[in-house]
Amino acid sequence: MTRSYPRVKGVPVVRAMGEVTAVAGERLVLTCPVGGYPIHTRRWFKEGTQLPVSRRQSVHPNGSLVIDNVQRKTDSGSYSCTASTRHGDTSTQSVQVKVLVPPRIGPFSFRSNAAAGIRVQVSCGLEQGDLPVTFRWLKDGTPFTDTRFLDAVDPLRRGPAADLALEVRQLDAYSSILIIPHLSAAHAGNYTCEATNAARSASFTAPLTVSVPPRWVTEPADVSVVRGRDVVLPCQTEGFPPPTVVWRKAHGSAPGTYRDLLGTPGVQQLANGSLFLTQVAKEDEGRYLCEATNTIGAGLSKVVKITVNAPPRFSSHRENVSAGSGTKAILRCPVSGDQPMKVSWHKDGRIVTPSESYR
Repeated sequence: MTRSYPRVKGVPVVRAMGEVTAVAGERLVLTCPVGGYPIHTRRWFKEGTQLPVSRRQSVHPNGSLVIDNVQRKTDSGSYSCTASTRHGDTSTQSVQVKVLVPPRIGPFSFRSNAAAGIRVQVSCGLEQGDLPVTFRWLKDGTPFTDTRFLDAVDPLRRGPAADLALEVRQLDAYSSILIIPHLSAAHAGNYTCEATNAARSASFTAPLTVSVPPRWVTEPADVSVVRGRDVVLPCQTEGFPPPTVVWRKAHGSAPGTYRDLLGTPGVQQLANGSLFLTQVAKEDEGRYLCEATNTIGAGLSKVVKITVNAPPRFSSHRENVSAGSGTKAILRCPVSGDQPMKVSWHKDGRIVTPSESYR
């Protein structure tokens, strides 16, 4: 069972409200803390003028004053709430409203596809916002001063970190500048400037892409392969934009004359740029050119040689030879293949050595 208590009649008393801080652009709700019973009306005034005076203002039945999209110029100042009874008893208290303007960062951007090795800087400036303002820079969501960022830059805190140096300077009370003295591929990412004042924080993010000329990951090299086997010629590169790799084969006797290998049977270029040849034949022997380009710099190229080795091969089937007792018998062993080559004879499983009987 809920117990109810009778309300005791009394004159209205509005309690003190002090000072209220509002944020420009947001909604402000002012309550009128009043005691006494019964309260007939609660009215709000701003510097003597009863509210509301615009569509942004409204007084709710519970006596609260709501102001939408608060503006410093029109909404700062002194407000008062007056509570009254039907008998004419009244009470009034004032509240001072201070409107803070949050920071707003002007858009900024990095140079499109900046080349590795150059100096890059970008400025983060406020278009509006109350002072004081503190600035903070982040890369891919991690603050520069965060240990996670330092570990990502250089897990051992030495060596490569020097190549990833980032400088932040405060130009004045309204702006901060980010400087990358020597741009590298590792600097690519999303950079965020964050500005904070007493009202709130604001941020703006800009991507940085770094153009890097091709460099070798696995450089092509000469190779020797046995005829009939498969072989892979490595040509792995990296860069940004990702390099395009093209293979060509020397054609004819004139130096520097190459033909494309695209569509050649038994030849396939792998996704990593390497060249795969299946069941290599003698005609596959020769010089091959690997070129990697991405419109940045001069690109890469390397000429390598494939040598196809032919193993020993009997060029005719086994034949029986008949000879009379005491006569000479000639046994032939026609063999083809690359030199040097050693040929040996065996009789009944034993090697035949040169003598008066065998030569």
